[in-house]
Amino acid sequence: MQDKKRHIFMTGQMRVGKSTIIKKITRKLLYKNFNIDGYYTMAVRDEKEIVGYSICDFDGKQVDFAHIDLKSNLKFDKYYIDPSIFEDVAVAIMVRSLKNADILVLDEIGVIEKNSMHFRSKLLECLDSSLKIIGVYQNRAKWFERVLDSRSDCKIIQVDRENRDQIHNEILKEMKIQ
Repeated sequence: MQDKKRHIFMTGQMRVGKSTIIKKITRKLLYKNFNIDGYYTMAVRDEKEIVGYSICDFDGKQVDFAHIDLKSNLKFDKYYIDPSIFEDVAVAIMVRSLKNADILVLDEIGVIEKNSMHFRSKLLECLDSSLKIIGVYQNRAKWFERVLDSRSDCKIIQVDRENRDQIHNEILKEMKIQ
């Protein structure tokens, strides 16, 4: 019988360690020679202050999509946003993954993507494909949580300070990767 939960998404409070968990899982997958692709978001710092966020792929390409000094009319929190950068890079990675990967890593999905129909369409295509997906989404991305809730092949895991140190092993076990 085929496992119905092919996709696992983590959510939880900001700065609880979700991206660290993704990195632990990714290292294990690469060590075991899985064909993975995906992206992660990373804080851009000016000394100790976070001044923006960039999207990074596994080949080392890094592009700022939110920054306090970005030239844009769209602002979220204190950051100016260029959703086209995020959309172009993330969508290209998803297209590439559909052709070449077994596992797609999405760290993270947030509120910016809500209004990007191109991103959302490609994301649904990935969810419907044979890819296994490990991802993170922001608590405030309720639009995406509704997508996951409507699917029988997705599992949502709440990450907190109590479970964050062992949850990567549980996810690998759930995905039958140990």
